[in-house]
Amino acid sequence: MKTIKVIGALALFAACSLLAATVARSLSVQTRAAVVRNRPSFLGRKVGTIPYGTRVTVVQTRRGWAEVITPRRLRGWVHMSALTERRILMRAGTRKVGTSTDREELALATKGFDEQVERQYRKTNPTLNYTWVDWMERIVVSPRTMERFLREGGLVPREDASW
Repeated sequence: MKTIKVIGALALFAACSLLAATVARSLSVQTRAAVVRNRPSFLGRKVGTIPYGTRVTVVQTRRGWAEVITPRRLRGWVHMSALTERRILMRAGTRKVGTSTDREELALATKGFDEQVERQYRKTNPTLNYTWVDWMERIVVSPRTMERFLREGGLVPREDASW
């Protein structure tokens, strides 16, 4: 009889665990715009973007990536670094505001780096030159170009790699 109770308890635990694993969870986009890809890889084709603060439903996770569905029914893979459990609400005083403010400024502000912090940093480090950093930030390499570079260099990315 004791064995039957233990087996029953284990079966109940397994069923609850399976149910908990299949329950979709909601996360918020914490970057300026999360890139949605057709597969869980930075080499995956871009199928869209999700703006800062948008709540998404996570269907499944795989090696640092989340398959998500947006409120507008866009479905694809987003790197987990672009998502947070925290619900992001953009408010001015007590009323909710839209995303008409600069999304980049909002994303930086949530990470603690806003215009005021940047001004102070530049003031205390007047000899730093950001010209090349600004130039590098504008470089865009397409997934096709990156794949060609890897192939020609004899590099084989692992599917579980987060790059």
